Amino acid sequence: MAEKNQSRHSTPLEITDPGELRISEAQKAEAVTVIIPEPASDAGVIRPVHGVVNYAPLQNSGTTGRTAIREKLRALKLPYSYFHDTPLENPTLDLIDISRLFPIFTADADDPANYRFTENDEYLRQVIDSGLRVIFRLGETIEVGEKKFRVKPPADFEKWAKICVNIVRHYNEGWADGFHWNIRDWAVWEEPNNPNLWHGEFHEYLRLYATVAKIFKARFPHLNIGGPATTTLGIKYLGEFLDFCRDEKLPLDFVIYTAYYLTPAELLAETHRRRRMLDERGFHSVPLWINEWHASPVWSSFPDPVGYRREIERISGSDGAVFAAAVLCGLQDAPIERACFYSVALPGGDGMFNVWRNPTPTYYVFEKFCRLFNHARRRIAVRTLNGNPDLQSLAAENRDGGIELLIGVYLRESKTIQVMVPDGFSVAVAETLDENNPRFNAIEPNRMWLGDGVLELLKPEGAAAFFIELIPSRV
Repeated sequence: MAEKNQSRHSTPLEITDPGELRISEAQKAEAVTVIIPEPASDAGVIRPVHGVVNYAPLQNSGTTGRTAIREKLRALKLPYSYFHDTPLENPTLDLIDISRLFPIFTADADDPANYRFTENDEYLRQVIDSGLRVIFRLGETIEVGEKKFRVKPPADFEKWAKICVNIVRHYNEGWADGFHWNIRDWAVWEEPNNPNLWHGEFHEYLRLYATVAKIFKARFPHLNIGGPATTTLGIKYLGEFLDFCRDEKLPLDFVIYTAYYLTPAELLAETHRRRRMLDERGFHSVPLWINEWHASPVWSSFPDPVGYRREIERISGSDGAVFAAAVLCGLQDAPIERACFYSVALPGGDGMFNVWRNPTPTYYVFEKFCRLFNHARRRIAVRTLNGNPDLQSLAAENRDGGIELLIGVYLRESKTIQVMVPDGFSVAVAETLDENNPRFNAIEPNRMWLGDGVLELLKPEGAAAFFIELIPSRV
């Protein structure tokens, strides 16, 4: 750890509240952000917002020359996983989707011989064995082709609901040589306002939800049913769904939506907007979940093959990882009970693992967050001066009495960040993840100075995340 030299400030800079300045001057003042961990201020516990979509592909999870994904994921001790688009990560396997578990819709829904559970059983077994809670989506995988095959509204809503009931029975009550896994959370469909996932009218989805929710809760009053998993821009449809459930007095145990935004600030702000939508309609006690989230690509780049590749590389690299760091920290104070990162191993390589099944930078962000979560004795309050909604931080006291701090800075411009080291502590670890460091590495000496209780970090241009560990000083 380099000591602060004479050319640097040896004490914290004095910063004027930017709210008192003109915008141009406030922007200049934002060159230095001060982060102050306050170990005397207990902020409760770190909330488990680090779920994922499609935990551990069943195929190629540990083949020669590839990372053993299951072992890497198991080390994180993730809390839960949502399942959607699962066949995309497991080609040729019949997983999760209703049309894959019950492929002939005209067959007898009460005959176990008409279900294909074998592959899905093995897939979910490794999830259950890893200790995760399953959030099971009752629906279909996306179809992006012009002709749709599986995402059309079911021909018979009541029969479709009966099929769903039998799937629940298989996994929770042992029906059809099944299990007693007590999978509690069941979501009805995915993005019903997206024609690639629901090739029908939205009012038809509302009718499907009403049919399924009533039959489901009559048979399983102790389990949870929810929806509608509307898209990021589907705020209108979420409102229609909530109005419909309120007016029809339908069962609704949780509300979910997908969250793909260009900045962490947008994603975090929208959680409050959607929470207000629930509260304004009387759903005060119904939890709000994000079933999918990720850094959004710039969609206008996709028609160009070069632009498409560039965007995939960006969101699968350090940009996407730092976005994840800021979101995981910021969700601690958002009105969200659960959130699932999309996804573990996307075919395009922009998930936690790339197409070669090696960890992406995002995996290493989750690794640091899980370290805080799994080792935390308590969450510590953090005060920020000259902050930015795209700069988020989280601090915790670990079991050894030290302080661990994760910071996500999703800003393009270079920036100086000062971390105030509390009395009685010293800096043991200072690491960064950025464009030149695809996993957390020790910060270069010329980008870090320490003196007079201040750890000063120089963030170069581009997004960057930091991990700091402070240990009690020896007397």
